[in-house]
Formats: sequence, C-alpha cells, structure tokens
Amino acid sequence: MADTRYLKSIVEDHVRGWLKDKFGQPFSLAFLTLTGMQGTPKTHEFDAVSQDRAIVC
Repeated sequence: MADTRYLKSIVEDHVRGWLKDKFGQPFSLAFLTLTGMQGTPKTHEFDAVSQDRAIVC
C-alpha cells in the first residue's frame, strides 16, 4: 500500500491554502452525500470543500 502521509500532511494543506486565496473562503475536508444514487444514499470524503459548500474538490 502507498504511503500517503506526505500528501495528507503537506500537499492537501497547500492546496486548501491556494483555494482559500483564490476563492476568498476557507476549505476543509468533508464527508458529503452523493446525489443521484439508486438505493441507499452513499457518502464520500472530499479533500477540499468550501465553507459555503458551493465548491467541492
């Protein structure tokens, strides 16, 4: 299995900071419900979601 600690600790924080500068609001990790699914609704962990939840990365 790949070691993703560097991505989680350095790269994702850098990307969230860039997104904050670009869009003027903080971004954070969030679990969101996927829409359009048949059956039981599913959730997915997104690495960068804007505070107002309008932008998901």
